[in-house]
Amino acid sequence: MPKSRETSESEVTRMAIENAASVSEMFLTTEYIITEVKSAEPAMPMGGGMLGMM
Repeated sequence: MPKSRETSESEVTRMAIENAASVSEMFLTTEYIITEVKSAEPAMPMGGGMLGMM
């Protein structure tokens, strides 16, 4: 069975900084970043639902 060991606060901080730097580097070297894909179909008209079913 593998031995478990505690991770020190400094190791956690170091890993967090390394991960943040990696993500930042990716954003800086990428020409385009898609944050939201817009739908090509029109929005539902006001009052939607089943018309004529009152």
